[in-house]
Amino acid sequence: MKKKQEKKIIFLLTVLMFLVEDKAISSVPESLIDIYKRGTIQIVPDRAFSEGFDWQSLFIENNDSIAVGQNGDVFLTNRRNHCIYRFSPDGSLLNSFGRHGQGPGDLIAPSIKSILDNQYLTVDEYAESRSISLFDFSGKIKAKLRTQANCFSAVGLMNGVVAYYSTAIEGKETVGNIQNNVKLHFIDTIAGKETNIAFGRLNSAYIRFLGSGVLTPSPSYLGDVILNRMSDGNLLAGRSDSPELHVFSPEGRLIKTFELNIDPIPVSKQFIEKKKELTINNLQNQLRDKELLKQARRVIAESDFSVCFAEYLPYYKTIVVDSEGNILVFKWLNDEDNSKETFQVYSSAGKYLCEAVLDKGDYEIEMSAYCQTLQFTSSALYAIVSEADDEAPVQLMKILY
Repeated sequence: MKKKQEKKIIFLLTVLMFLVEDKAISSVPESLIDIYKRGTIQIVPDRAFSEGFDWQSLFIENNDSIAVGQNGDVFLTNRRNHCIYRFSPDGSLLNSFGRHGQGPGDLIAPSIKSILDNQYLTVDEYAESRSISLFDFSGKIKAKLRTQANCFSAVGLMNGVVAYYSTAIEGKETVGNIQNNVKLHFIDTIAGKETNIAFGRLNSAYIRFLGSGVLTPSPSYLGDVILNRMSDGNLLAGRSDSPELHVFSPEGRLIKTFELNIDPIPVSKQFIEKKKELTINNLQNQLRDKELLKQARRVIAESDFSVCFAEYLPYYKTIVVDSEGNILVFKWLNDEDNSKETFQVYSSAGKYLCEAVLDKGDYEIEMSAYCQTLQFTSSALYAIVSEADDEAPVQLMKILY
């Protein structure tokens, strides 16, 4: 009898241990890779985030940008008002900083892509202003850096180094291509030294009208230069007309190159005509003068719009590095369905991991080579989102996985 009781006790203890162990395993949060491998991420807003906030009052636009600090604070730029807003993890507006100007603490059309040494917001501005500002998380200006060249896509790396790229334009035609010589620049903010290396050539297209205005299709169908910060503080750099990505040290040394698992998509005549029509329709958002608008539409309608395209579409629209160090490459697709964005996931070593879809539904998120409009963290996706309803304001949204 005693032995039977002992066996029952042992059995019950075994079951209890199994249940405790199973509960512990199930309570372990999913990694971002696990989330991507589900296949599709739906836009499910966290309604508690910034509940009741009047987004209309901020005049946010789709081409603004965001960054998320290690403390959970979310930073949102406003290019129109030349400032930056700081939100708490629950979406409360804590403060804003920056104003239009060129002095310390002043900004001109700011954009954020990363945080230098996990301490300072790295903020670039209108390219020709040739300046990069470093702010701490409270909004206090740390430094105003003056760059040697026109500055695009500033990225804070590690050990006080900030990178950006510049372009030198060659050629001038009435309607045609511009050839851009690209350089990567590395600013050592501690030593006060700037160096640069060549990063190949990239074409862009333009259509000149009335001798005073230049229209370039947006986004560029010939490719863009895209920079981002790796989780280890190195620089990730790519030209979207090429399937290769490159990793550079903060000193500008090439560490490795890896190839993307993306096939090129040929550009058809039908695709060109469709984008030409779209460009003409979108001119109203670029030109306020009715006479200029009328003439620009006529010039584009009569132009050879094929100069705006290469034989193939660019390989990707933008690249995002998530909070776990994975590299997300958002692909170009010759697809009519604009409600979905397909992205490939690579490890920090460049190994292909999986492909996933961001299903935007009735929302719109601009995939920009220049502005970081979304950030994947372990707890949520933060994005600058607009709705199909034109009357609804653009807003910062926290999206639950």
